[in-house]
Amino acid sequence: RPVIRALDLGSNRLFLNLRSDDAECGLLRMMELLTQCQHLRVIDLCDTDMSDEVGASIVQCLKHHRSIEWIEMAQNEVGDGTVGALIKMKEVNRSLRNVSLVESRVTDAGVHDLLASVHVMAMEGVYLLSNPGIHSPGEFRPPLLNARLMLTTDTVLELIADDHIN
Repeated sequence: RPVIRALDLGSNRLFLNLRSDDAECGLLRMMELLTQCQHLRVIDLCDTDMSDEVGASIVQCLKHHRSIEWIEMAQNEVGDGTVGALIKMKEVNRSLRNVSLVESRVTDAGVHDLLASVHVMAMEGVYLLSNPGIHSPGEFRPPLLNARLMLTTDTVLELIADDHIN
């Protein structure tokens, strides 16, 4: 059986469209697919109309994938619930290095939770550009780490950790 290392479902609105009657079926099919792809390194779910609840469920499904390195969930309705699931995922999963939640629904509360997580702060990047719910200006330096979360007056740019942090 072939090994799937990258899964690109970006802009596939029919698969996870929560406005359709088949939303639950689509989510169940996604969960089934993800459990079969244990060598998956990259998953692109950008622009799939997924809600925060679906985003959190998918992250929870990926929690024990030891090979996943990048999750792309940009341009969706994902928000602080998905952020919470990512924080829990990073407590047990060291392979995840990058997450993109660009143009999503993350708020200041989600940013606060990210900053409070030592596991998330050890990641290479958490990208949150153009989240209208984030209003905190300035730059924050979490204690004991050389990671930084850079914010402009209206949006988070990115969360970057130095290479030597594991």
